[in-house]
Amino acid sequence: MALGVPTTYRPAAYIQPFCLLKQNGIYEITTPIPPSTNQRQTIAYKSGRPFITLTRVAREYLAGAEKLRIQSFVYFNHPIIDFTPFEFKFYLARANYDCHNGLKLACDLLERAGIVSNDRFILPQIQKPEIDKASPRLIISFARH
Repeated sequence: MALGVPTTYRPAAYIQPFCLLKQNGIYEITTPIPPSTNQRQTIAYKSGRPFITLTRVAREYLAGAEKLRIQSFVYFNHPIIDFTPFEFKFYLARANYDCHNGLKLACDLLERAGIVSNDRFILPQIQKPEIDKASPRLIISFARH
């Protein structure tokens, strides 16, 4: 792990979606695997005009931001306002998933949860994905100064 603290393996029974933990100065967020780019947006029509909107799956994923927002107030009272490295570790159910396809929604989740003031401050570091068919998830780690 680039931030210096190894991510400990948690059996599927102990993994809670949208969970924020602090361990040795490193914050760790566990979320479900974000929807891919292809599942993020769809075209909808209003008054005969097309417009792009989030899909139901993407809206459900971003709804987890409220749970994270409440938890983040326990650890800090203002969002990150400087460029900060965030480590993204994917535990996937299958080997042929493109990890970078879900990054946009994961970054949007961090912004909506109030962890960062703007997702442009996120410097993503994607770690080698691992296969865990029992509990696919994304673990986001970062240090707060």
